[in-house]
Amino acid sequence: MGTDRGSETPGDAGAERGRVASCFAGKDVFVTGGSGFVGRVLIEKLLREAPDVGTIFVLVRAKKGVPARERVHNFTQVSLFDGLRRQQPHALSKVQGVEGDVALLGLGLSDGDRKLLEERVAFVFHAAASVRFNDPLPKAVCLNTRGTSELCEMALRMRRLEAFIYVSTAYTNCNRLEIDEKLYPPPGDWRTFNELVDKMDPLLLDILTPKLVGNSINTYIFTKALAEDVVNDYRHQLPIGIIRPSIVCPSAEEPFPGWTDNFYGPTTVLLGNGMGALHVNLADPEVDMNLIPVDYVVRAIMLLAIKLAVHRSTGTLPVYNATSHNRQLLKLHTIKESMYSCLAELRLPRVYKWFSLILKNVFIFRILFILIDLPIAIALDCIAWCTNQPTRMIKVHRRSIVAQLKNHYFSHNTFKFYNSNYLSLNETLGPKEKQRYRLTVNHILWEPLMLLTQHEIKNYFFPKNAKNPGPITVLLEFVHFIICGILLLLVWKSSCLTPLIRISFNILKLLLPLPIIQLIF
Repeated sequence: MGTDRGSETPGDAGAERGRVASCFAGKDVFVTGGSGFVGRVLIEKLLREAPDVGTIFVLVRAKKGVPARERVHNFTQVSLFDGLRRQQPHALSKVQGVEGDVALLGLGLSDGDRKLLEERVAFVFHAAASVRFNDPLPKAVCLNTRGTSELCEMALRMRRLEAFIYVSTAYTNCNRLEIDEKLYPPPGDWRTFNELVDKMDPLLLDILTPKLVGNSINTYIFTKALAEDVVNDYRHQLPIGIIRPSIVCPSAEEPFPGWTDNFYGPTTVLLGNGMGALHVNLADPEVDMNLIPVDYVVRAIMLLAIKLAVHRSTGTLPVYNATSHNRQLLKLHTIKESMYSCLAELRLPRVYKWFSLILKNVFIFRILFILIDLPIAIALDCIAWCTNQPTRMIKVHRRSIVAQLKNHYFSHNTFKFYNSNYLSLNETLGPKEKQRYRLTVNHILWEPLMLLTQHEIKNYFFPKNAKNPGPITVLLEFVHFIICGILLLLVWKSSCLTPLIRISFNILKLLLPLPIIQLIF
């Protein structure tokens, strides 16, 4: 777990390469979502493990006038690619940006780029998606569902195509608590929804969204489930398969442990708690979290591509749940305890006292969010405003509470995933190559990995030359005592609300110095 960034990783040059390198040698690859978390790790591993790979075409949107080539250069300027740059200085020259947009008809490609891809590409990795759970339905359909159907249509014209891998999510059928490696009945007809986003008024669609989404919980899950049905409809015409990752967490081994650029969801909560900016979390502490490192997901993606290239599936669509084994799951409270054991060593800049409350009850969560986190956010934004700094803490906290309320279903239920297909993907590899492509997570030491991840987060947000915020300001101390006073009042006036009393006592123990606690109680 203590691998240095400069040391050799399991896939370094000079190691036995075997089937993986030979399969991709001289073949061109097309990646959507290449600037994302999974996409970047996939590109790095392709270049490192298969140095003779052809051109890696990456679909990128032109943002604010920045051309595709510059966007590719920008998203590769991260520590993930440092080892590759040292060992293969010219490897990144194989990554070529193609300007387009998954949400647009025809993927927004020019005629020349489309023709180029159709003539040269042998492997398609479709990892682009809208990852916001609360995106408007038209946007989610365009990105997740219609984008997949547009890419499948283009793939039909790729003369050299050997494999098409669609990266889905293990939660597409989250209305079930046990999920097998197979397709379930879709929540609707994908063709109908592709037409709806073009013909129906967006405001009317927003109003109808809860009814349309139904048991799919949110627009992300709903549109990803529709996209799986798209893939299923093309299974007889394309060498295509689905990888379903569970909760994708930072890398466990490759290219080094702890790498992440995924600063949403759990990572944001980790950072917020560590800095003392976020304290109230909505979840069941006894829920099992099914975490899968991003490098393990990428291994499965590459191995499935090789399998489809050698043995094209006939009939049933191949589906692989890239998940942890059901006996190797971590409970939420275990993750919290591991996080706290790391914080003392990490020494994150702190804006307030750090502690974390995991609450199951939505009402109590809302109340304590208003009493604890909201005043801190207001105080921090006041300080920022007075010092001519950007005011964003209220917005960040608002996003946090909205996200936690949207994720309520997932943070209060344990899902059981079957993954025998996934675990069998590396069976045809030689012994050394199989070791580099292991898929089980039973050997991972999660606490050291969590510490390395937090160091990576710290280095990303707080470079070595960044100034520590220092001691709590007078304004934050004032807010601190207001919070304590309100909680004392709640304890005094709410004698009938036993759960609230217990929570308030625990908070006061965290907030107040020991002599004051002894004096009060």
